[in-house]
Amino acid sequence: MAKEESIKEYSLESKSIDYIKENLHEELSLGKLASLSNFSKFHFHRIFKSVAGTTINEFITSKQSVKLPVTAVLIVYLLCIFPVVSLII
Repeated sequence: MAKEESIKEYSLESKSIDYIKENLHEELSLGKLASLSNFSKFHFHRIFKSVAGTTINEFITSKQSVKLPVTAVLIVYLLCIFPVVSLII
């Protein structure tokens, strides 16, 4: 692969990663991301994996799992401490 082509693909994937991070609340599909980049699904997936080191699905899942609200964590923590709600009251 030529150096110029490699730089172009890296820049493209960087923009794709930024788009994914900004739109985690939306449904993100391989087809949608590929069309935004003007690549076929196959080519986009191959480039993304070579640059990011992970598949698109794994990347999106890892970013979505980090977005757990603090209140949800607190609720789970309290439920672990007080498994029976009647003990709190």
